[in-house]
Amino acid sequence: MSVTPDKLISSILKHDSKQNTYKIALIRSINDVVLSFPDMLSVKKDIAIPLRLLARYWIAYYWPFVDENSPIYQSKRPSDGRGGYKNDISFRPQLAELRRQWKLINRVDSPADGYWLTNELNTPRKREQYKQIAPNLLQAYSKTINAIAKAIEQPTRYAGTHLDGNYSVFKPSDTLKNFHDVVAIPGTQHQDRCIVVPQHMWESFQHLSLWIEALSIHQWALFIEDVQQLTRPHVNAGNVFQLMISRPDNRVPLEWERNRFIAIMGQNITFQCPWSKELITTDSTFEVDHLIPVSVYPFNEIWNLVPTHPTANNRKRDKIPSQHLLQQARPILQQTYQTYHDADHDLQQILVVESHARFTTLDTQSALLPYQLSQNVIDFMEYTAQIRNLGRVENF
Repeated sequence: MSVTPDKLISSILKHDSKQNTYKIALIRSINDVVLSFPDMLSVKKDIAIPLRLLARYWIAYYWPFVDENSPIYQSKRPSDGRGGYKNDISFRPQLAELRRQWKLINRVDSPADGYWLTNELNTPRKREQYKQIAPNLLQAYSKTINAIAKAIEQPTRYAGTHLDGNYSVFKPSDTLKNFHDVVAIPGTQHQDRCIVVPQHMWESFQHLSLWIEALSIHQWALFIEDVQQLTRPHVNAGNVFQLMISRPDNRVPLEWERNRFIAIMGQNITFQCPWSKELITTDSTFEVDHLIPVSVYPFNEIWNLVPTHPTANNRKRDKIPSQHLLQQARPILQQTYQTYHDADHDLQQILVVESHARFTTLDTQSALLPYQLSQNVIDFMEYTAQIRNLGRVENF
């Protein structure tokens, strides 16, 4: 490939011909995967991403546009020959049904709910809960993932065609077992269909992620502004931009995790707030902090959830503590993870499974798991702060 990866990514977003927003969604979703698995770069090989993982991000991106009362179309809709119109995106019926099922169990409907839903259903313990309370939601989710995974084949083929024809950027998708000398995202199965991102391109995504995110949203908004909506007034780029930057809030309760922490403290075990250094006991008022802020990614994995003092949690909010404070917090996080591991068998299993699914280099069978995990999490927090240019907390 004669063009540099950064120029290639920019060229796909800005200059590739587009019939819909699929190419933009593909680049944006790869960018989000890179951000979510920061230690993959250390493997020094091309990286296989399962289409089902990319499809999860597409659910979140397209979620605001499938409101049944106010849809926003992503391309010109040709006539179906029967007085109606074809779908602008092939998976609109499945995603619209998924959003409808979600609304049946949630009174509040937000453009950012796609992020919450996908992260909830990607967490095994959460998924089990939904099996009991919303089996139709899980069925709709599975159908949507499959429909989007099929749609992703299109931009995989045509990305960069203005440079060198079909498959000029990505090889044709295939099952993981048919790729050689690649490393797969944690949790990928041999039968999963994947696309492979070359190592040098992965590096560019990692170094330029904030710029790629901004350019993707900008180009997406401009594209939709030129789409005739037919059933609603003209949609301007500003409206689309606001929908696309919407992020989850903290309104989803973490009662299961909170009750587990209370049960542990009932064994006369004490937690310590990693930020204020205050002890947390059964007599304390505490909150459950997302170490990686919800506004960045709504990770409800147990390694990202720790008991904290309310005042410190309120000061931290959507920021990341300074590098100095992170290093001070590492031994406390290590002890917190050790407590999860030793005091509650169920929590131990969850910690192992959810840590293994996030951190490639982690040895989850090692007795040093709490130490290794605490360092991985601190590194992830620092990486996220720098890559996303987040505000920092200098003192608590």
